Amino acid sequence: MATDGVKIIEGDLAYDIYGHFMEMYHQGTEIQTLKEQFTDYKKGCSFDKFDYEICVTAYALAFWEIGELTEEMLNEVKTVIAEKATVTYWTNHIGEKAGNERQKELDKLLKKISLPNPKPKKRKKYIEQIDLFNQGDVLSFQYPDKTYGVAFVVSIDKSIHYHHYSLCRTVYKSEQQPTINDFVQNASFYAGEVPSGNGMALLVWANELENKDLIKFASSFSKIGRIQFQLERGQTLFANDYQSFCDNSILERAISYTKSIGMRIDKYPINEYIKIVNNE
Repeated sequence: MATDGVKIIEGDLAYDIYGHFMEMYHQGTEIQTLKEQFTDYKKGCSFDKFDYEICVTAYALAFWEIGELTEEMLNEVKTVIAEKATVTYWTNHIGEKAGNERQKELDKLLKKISLPNPKPKKRKKYIEQIDLFNQGDVLSFQYPDKTYGVAFVVSIDKSIHYHHYSLCRTVYKSEQQPTINDFVQNASFYAGEVPSGNGMALLVWANELENKDLIKFASSFSKIGRIQFQLERGQTLFANDYQSFCDNSILERAISYTKSIGMRIDKYPINEYIKIVNNE
């Protein structure tokens, strides 16, 4: 259970529900599919009255904002508010003042959604952005000292709200323009271990770049091949320009800090974690 405030959308679960709902809505998801999603989420939260109230009220607000709140949903909101799950929690764990503030927020919500929304939110026009690179692309580039380095695209994540790339800048330097074979034979990368359901998982470190930033210096990269990489992205180092992408001091500080708190990070040869290599 994690929450940051008494408002309807002011906690981890509420933010996740509301944000995911609106993203799907603006991407054109059918209303019936959104209703089915609501039913599925309710089932997942049904074992905890606190989470169930957060789920029902967040969805109710979202459906009201798009003009699709049903009488059944409204009645369910009335029922969960009457049970006072979150009010009781805040009162017992934070104080009476917090409990009263939560009750006021719930009362405001109920009053608001009991009337039709006069201006429902319209779907945003979603323009699909073309990727600058593809997942698995191997890219050569030059450092400020004119030596060559190699990076590869670990993953690309995008939605209506964001479009960013995770590029692993490998441990590789050469005086000559590298080939895909040079990369496979000589490059290594940093990765860290994190707990997983089956023990520990190895995840590659990567630079994270927004599309709007990467597009400014995408011409600095030359595609030399493509790989199918076995590991997923782990630690991210944010970069918003070419200088920060190439900056070794950022990586060194992150490695030093990671080791100082007892987490494992090491270098691994790229050729042991590649499934497929395609030459250009």
